Amino acid sequence: PVFPRKIPASDYEAALFHQASLWPNVTLNFSAEVVAVENLTNGVKVGIRQVDTGQVRNLQARYLVASDGAHSFVRNCMGEGEDHGPAFENQILVEFAAELKETLGRDGFFHSFIMDQRYSGWFGSQHPDTGLWRYSFRHDEDTLPPEEVIRKRLHGALGMPDLPIEIVQTFRFDYTTGLLRDWRQGNAFFVGDAAHWHSPWGGFGANSSIQDANNLAWKLALAVRGVASANLLETYEVERKPKALQGVKSATYNSLNYQAIVQSAIIGEPGLATDGVLSDAALQFLEERLDVHGTNAVLHTGYQMGTVYKSDAVITDGIEAPSATLKDYVESTAPGTRAPHAWLSNKSGERVSTIDLWGDGFCLVATANAATWQQHAQQISADSGIPLIVLNIRNGGDYVPIDDKFSNLYTAGGAGTMTLVRPDGYIARRFSGDAAKDGLSFLEDTFERILGCSFTAFEDQKQSAV
Repeated sequence: PVFPRKIPASDYEAALFHQASLWPNVTLNFSAEVVAVENLTNGVKVGIRQVDTGQVRNLQARYLVASDGAHSFVRNCMGEGEDHGPAFENQILVEFAAELKETLGRDGFFHSFIMDQRYSGWFGSQHPDTGLWRYSFRHDEDTLPPEEVIRKRLHGALGMPDLPIEIVQTFRFDYTTGLLRDWRQGNAFFVGDAAHWHSPWGGFGANSSIQDANNLAWKLALAVRGVASANLLETYEVERKPKALQGVKSATYNSLNYQAIVQSAIIGEPGLATDGVLSDAALQFLEERLDVHGTNAVLHTGYQMGTVYKSDAVITDGIEAPSATLKDYVESTAPGTRAPHAWLSNKSGERVSTIDLWGDGFCLVATANAATWQQHAQQISADSGIPLIVLNIRNGGDYVPIDDKFSNLYTAGGAGTMTLVRPDGYIARRFSGDAAKDGLSFLEDTFERILGCSFTAFEDQKQSAV
């Protein structure tokens, strides 16, 4: 229930650091690097070198999640098989301060492309807090360009030779394209750019990586606690790799597509370099092509929110989920889809989104028979240790729908429909029937199939403990 927003990495990394610092079971170790990694029979061993002292120490764990970026050291040590695409090298990114609100910032562009070949590159939108602008271009030299070269290029790209400019930071980066074939090597899992790496055009990277982590985290947690079998971990790659493949293809297409559009548009345009003017034919050419590609390259809501999972961790009920496209997102409560947003009101009268209710475990979204489902959930949790809560969403319940959207989506199968939402916010299964008669067996069957657990085995474990 928010609008898209461009957030610099420095901002969201600071937010992640702040959140991680609040968790008592998290240790943050800066000025350290992984220098060795080894798969063991029942775990992994990692060698970590402290940069300031040079001291190397070894850590052992049951599992390792390699989220160490596009140049992943762990992938280089353990990865087996990669599929590669084009490389985009020698990129320069400049952060600078200048008064551009009435020019570059006047129309609120997300990106502004410079077509003049002498200054070709792009400007990013202004940072809402720091007020800094960004300019990126290609520079085929081993060292960063001198500040006077950057300043001259900025003046030329802006067409404002006398504009005061303060250059704050300059970065150099390359980006390649690839996809790891096997996202698990022994007890090591690959997440984010370590598993799929590509150009930044479109913003597929961080969004996809966060969803990778969301998908894997709850599965690892249940496997480590012994609540789920190791088979559940195999569904991570099954569910996430198809989305990563789409992202790699889309980001590569965007990078090459914009280059192709620009190079095609400037052919036969002598007025571009001399007067900054394009012919009517060139403007028409640009409009026709950018109209098709603009939304898909930036506001690809279907890609980000329309993911549909198909694996052993989803139990379908014969209702097909909407086909996910890059652009369009169709909300649904079909198993395998992202449990959609709807506004609710809690007992204090505060407005709450459904998506803020997921995450602490499995959620039973009950629109009727909440007391019965609560009894079933307590028994399931007591027998197995599966984290399971009941959300009573109806008039007189814990939450009350603010409008018809919740009912239209979550009670599509009837007034007694129950929706089981996974910890990552995706729908695992739905139920329509007699909760008192069939609800408990439904839940036991669901978790035995999804988690690979046996409630008979859980009962045997309890008897042995006694």
